[in-house]
Amino acid sequence: MDAYSRKDIMEYKVDDCTLDVQAFLALADSVWPGQYDADKTQEALRRTCNITAYEGSRLVGCLRILTDGYYFGTITELLVLPGFQRQGIGSRLLCLAREHAPTLLYFGAQPGVEEFYEKNGCTRGMQSYMIEKARP
Repeated sequence: MDAYSRKDIMEYKVDDCTLDVQAFLALADSVWPGQYDADKTQEALRRTCNITAYEGSRLVGCLRILTDGYYFGTITELLVLPGFQRQGIGSRLLCLAREHAPTLLYFGAQPGVEEFYEKNGCTRGMQSYMIEKARP
């Protein structure tokens, strides 16, 4: 199926309250392989606004927004299944985030994908830093 056909059958949901944790874990693991805890992931999904893309019943993309609703919002991740990348799904998810976010959104980008964000109207902002969680 070509990219044009896929766009026609893609369903996008803003604030997807039906997002299944197992579907999300399969998506996350296909993009960022890791050991993810289902219960902790379920709790994380409850705390974010989840904008999703489905091909039929299959979750193929997800953008998560964490926000206080007034001062601050951040995109925690933008995930698209590898076989569905470069077909406009990530761009559509960003567009929906821009339309529906209650605040300005800040986020970091992995090295090498800056062009994607800039082509989608995102501007470079302040430099980001990390504080790693202390280990017992």
